[in-house]
Amino acid sequence: MYTVPSTIQLLRGYVTGPLSLNNKNLTPSGTRDNIFTGFILSVACTLFALSQISAGVVKGGSLAPSALLFFLAIYVLFRSRPAFKLLDRHTKWLLAVLLFVILAALPHFVVEGRGALLDTPSRFLLSAVILLAFAHMPIQPKLFFISVIIAGIAVGLVAAYQVWWLAYERASGSTNNAIVFGYISTSILFSTLLAAAYFRQHPIWRWLALASVVLAGLASIMSVARGAWIALPLTSILLIHLIRPKRWHAAVSYALLFVGALLAYSLTPLISDRIDLAVSETINYMDGSNALTSIGLRFEMWQAAWLGFLESPLIGLGFAERAAFYQQLAEQNIIWSEVMTSDGSDSAHNELLMSLVLGGLLGLVSTIALYAVPLHHFYRHYKTAATKEIKLLAIAGLLVVTNFIVFGLTEVPLHMDDTALYYGMTLVFIWICLTKARQEESVTHGHD
Repeated sequence: MYTVPSTIQLLRGYVTGPLSLNNKNLTPSGTRDNIFTGFILSVACTLFALSQISAGVVKGGSLAPSALLFFLAIYVLFRSRPAFKLLDRHTKWLLAVLLFVILAALPHFVVEGRGALLDTPSRFLLSAVILLAFAHMPIQPKLFFISVIIAGIAVGLVAAYQVWWLAYERASGSTNNAIVFGYISTSILFSTLLAAAYFRQHPIWRWLALASVVLAGLASIMSVARGAWIALPLTSILLIHLIRPKRWHAAVSYALLFVGALLAYSLTPLISDRIDLAVSETINYMDGSNALTSIGLRFEMWQAAWLGFLESPLIGLGFAERAAFYQQLAEQNIIWSEVMTSDGSDSAHNELLMSLVLGGLLGLVSTIALYAVPLHHFYRHYKTAATKEIKLLAIAGLLVVTNFIVFGLTEVPLHMDDTALYYGMTLVFIWICLTKARQEESVTHGHD
């Protein structure tokens, strides 16, 4: 049985009773090893926090801290050589899922030799290596919630600066993609709501969390990302269900959500105009009066992706194959030429269809597993949680996955570099925090 290591004194940069990297069981070691390992673990905690804080507001998103954490993980694996069998079966499943993403992309990489085919999948490989190295790292759950509070404040301030000071039409952060920025901001928003509950007894952090909720919500709205807006009410309904308030509290919560949505539509032209435009474009596409619109193009992209899947059901089409096939469809007037890009890397604007056209059934299994395995794990912890800390972490994980499922209805966040890395790193961060919280719970109950 793995023994819970001493707790890292988070945000102070040192460890009490740190662990030896030379010991496979991660047990306390000598003073010199303790000091060095304490430094390693403190750096790792800082990088985990920065992977959240930098998402959306630093060029490359979470890439810089995640890459540094990856190299640190390689060093830890080289020094400690932790046995794979020490991982619990649920962690092994997540590890397998993260690795399967890049394996599903290998056939086309071998055929075409284009590094771009492995660009986004490599983000999941990076997350897998970090999970393997730090699965039993003693990260306090408090670190995750503090990180998302700072992240929410950061995205909100950046969005406000871009829209109100620089007069941007849409906030895009440092991503240069308003959709990506909107997805990350929306995901952070729900984590900050849980952070407010986590720090309910700590006035300063609670008020900071509430400010972060407002700012992250502002960033989501200012991104003008309709996919993110769809997630706001849907994920809110799930959140209300998961926190299981008293019946009248739930009724009030649903009523406030409904009234809030109506007010947002009625009083905010930015929101109402985008929604009205989506409805109008859908009607125009259906009756053929003006089909060449943003919504119309999405319908055409869905059709093209489905036909591409039928062309190669097992492994899908590589970029070059896809470009050639789409060209053939356009020449036959089956799809519009506007759907195509010259290199075949264009978005299908639906996660599952994108997985089918690029990876066939292998790609579809990979994407569904990226949803299903974390959902099962977090829901299991949610149902069996004995402490508020574990329940809030489990809900945070469930909401992250749910948000990305909703985002995937109209876009392909798991096929976009910044959002794919954010998803992978956030899952790993919460997963490790849950492992730590569960270990402390088992020790506490064992002494009761």
